[in-house]
Amino acid sequence: MLEGADRAGFGTNNLADLVAKSPSVAGLSAILMVCAARFFYAVSEAHGAADEVIAYELAGAAFSDDQDVLQFLERTGLPDVLVKSALPKLEPGLAADQITDGLNSLSHALRTAGFDERTCRFARCSVVGYMISKTPQGQNSKPLLGLDKFFSA
Repeated sequence: MLEGADRAGFGTNNLADLVAKSPSVAGLSAILMVCAARFFYAVSEAHGAADEVIAYELAGAAFSDDQDVLQFLERTGLPDVLVKSALPKLEPGLAADQITDGLNSLSHALRTAGFDERTCRFARCSVVGYMISKTPQGQNSKPLLGLDKFFSA
């Protein structure tokens, strides 16, 4: 699974299907989260869209009124001017648009599996946080937090 994620060959539909079939009573699958983070980063890099996806996701998160999401934004260590910029317009059908659609599919799959909205937000923030950690801006980010600490930070 990890090899497929790292070569961007895992597939958004495959990932969403696996997540949707994982029961929420068992908790969030660590291996599926690792695969999701590595896959979305790999596919973003393969298409030269990582910066665009990160900018879109962070700008969207900045409009949130959820304290956990806002604290995540602070932990990224990225300047407010970058994080709180206007939501960029993604060109329909291009890589960044398709990748953010894939993140939407991941969130929908988590809800289908019975996960609550907080867990869905955690998952999306974690994927984006992992992507940031792989960029030069990642040197300013605080370490990613697990589900047990994400909501208490």
